[in-house]
Amino acid sequence: MMNRKQPTPPTIRCAVYTRVSTNEQAEQEYSSIDAQRETGEAYVASQKHAGWQCVDERYDDGGFTGANTERPAFQRLWADIEAGKVDVIVTYKLDRLTRSLADFTANAHSAGPGLFGGRGALTGVFCTIDCLGEWRFSTFNWRS
Repeated sequence: MMNRKQPTPPTIRCAVYTRVSTNEQAEQEYSSIDAQRETGEAYVASQKHAGWQCVDERYDDGGFTGANTERPAFQRLWADIEAGKVDVIVTYKLDRLTRSLADFTANAHSAGPGLFGGRGALTGVFCTIDCLGEWRFSTFNWRS
């Protein structure tokens, strides 16, 4: 029997996005941002077989509410997505990205399916990059 080499999957560039709401949380010696980053990077590493790889840029918003998108790291992340530098957003919990369903659907709609791969301790995995995720994504009501 011949030993066949598996084809290398294409690289999927993943951005880990972290956020805490208060400056006090952000300024702790070991903060929730650190824990969120470690969890996100570990999740990306667990998907290495599928070609997932963390981008070098850090997208950390310390001391910003999730009620709107007026956050510096979030704005940089979105600019990098639009510039084609990021394929997937990984976030500890979806509420780290936004607490507004309207903001989530507007951003998700403009980006299209396949952008979100998130892992939360209680929320499990919310991923739109696979077939089931694309189906979940398509169930959103995209009317303007």
